[in-house]
Amino acid sequence: MLSRLLPPADIGALAYVGAFLFFAQTFAEGALGEWIVRQPATTAEEESSVFWTQVGLGALVGAVVAAGGLLAGEALLRRPDAAAITAWLALVVPLSAMERVPEALLRRGFRFDQLAVRTLMVSLAGGAVGIGLALAGFGVWCLVAKQLFEIVLRVALAFRLSGFRPRLRFRYALGREAIAFGGSVLASRLLDATSQRIDLVIVGSILGPVTLGYYAVAVRITQLIAEMTNGIIYTVAFQHFVACAGDLARTTALHRRLLSGTTLLAAPAIAVAAATAPLHMPLLFGPQWAPAVPAMQLLCLLPILGTVVVYFNCLLLANGAKRNAVLLSLASLASTVALTTAGTWWGLLGVAALQPVRGLVLLLLGARLARPVSAPGPAGYARALGPGLLAAGGAALAADQIMRLQTGLSPVLTLAMSLCGAAAIAGPIVFGVARTMVSGGLARPGSPSP
Repeated sequence: MLSRLLPPADIGALAYVGAFLFFAQTFAEGALGEWIVRQPATTAEEESSVFWTQVGLGALVGAVVAAGGLLAGEALLRRPDAAAITAWLALVVPLSAMERVPEALLRRGFRFDQLAVRTLMVSLAGGAVGIGLALAGFGVWCLVAKQLFEIVLRVALAFRLSGFRPRLRFRYALGREAIAFGGSVLASRLLDATSQRIDLVIVGSILGPVTLGYYAVAVRITQLIAEMTNGIIYTVAFQHFVACAGDLARTTALHRRLLSGTTLLAAPAIAVAAATAPLHMPLLFGPQWAPAVPAMQLLCLLPILGTVVVYFNCLLLANGAKRNAVLLSLASLASTVALTTAGTWWGLLGVAALQPVRGLVLLLLGARLARPVSAPGPAGYARALGPGLLAAGGAALAADQIMRLQTGLSPVLTLAMSLCGAAAIAGPIVFGVARTMVSGGLARPGSPSP
């Protein structure tokens, strides 16, 4: 909705700042929350010490972001309000640092249902604020206000759900212990964060904010589908891999079940979104976003590959293979920089076309690096991924054929019929395999695998 109300240049400007902000948040978090997740129990003093360490790091990094915006924002964003936009958005960094301890407590208690409800509430409320301000004519500032409102609400709900209340206590030794633990995985996370957003920086710097706006919207659509279908599975995967660490058979079995489930949920949805993009993107976002349609269709291949790649880092870190995790992250960063930069020679479509190549490279490398801790083998990967990819292919083909045949109908009716046809093809496959998986269940950490 906001993309329909705002021009591509505004979306591109926020995407550009957001790329730097994402890296800053990752650095400020320092992976300290994982220290709490890994402890069987923690005292109020330990939790408060980690909290104040987290907030201190967040405030420091946020100040650096704001200073960078003042010094170079206008030159990078090519707009006079760049410094003000960056300064306000820099507040997100210390605010997000405040939610890490209460969120870690919720994760340790396996209260993922509450985390999912929180995410939904924040998305709905933030969307309402952003749309209201956009309709009132606030332009790019509606996006700034939306992000600030969402992070404040996320923090408030995290405190409310977890019951955590920081005390005015701090033990340097505890903070140092958490930093030492977090530092062991921070390098991998920083590399991942950079590789996830560096393409936006490259596209914005070379092709400009308008092209970046098209690219950012195309990327966001595919990411949103993956998050909606598999977000909660990704959230719980690390804890389950930790519980199976050291047991190759259990880890491999769990890995295959997660691959099967995520591919089954995400691949058909992403494939249908790609097939129907010429209809749904103009309807949802307006005709000004037509240049983003072919880019979005090409980019849809990346999250389908990503449903496999995303687990490799979890597997490696959960089993203590930090060196391999860093190698995979370095490969992700290097391939993103090289292929995105090369793609800019051919503009938006060149960048979009080379992103799935990156996904394929990481899939092959990740499978090799993760082999010592999880070894499904080619046949295991084929059995895990086959049903989801079959459902995706059938659903996309059905949607495409219906769109071609129903040329005389309105776009809305054609889109509805295409989605129904895709559901009719993919539904029985998804339902049949999902029922088998649910009947087997997903082992809770510490319990025997099915």
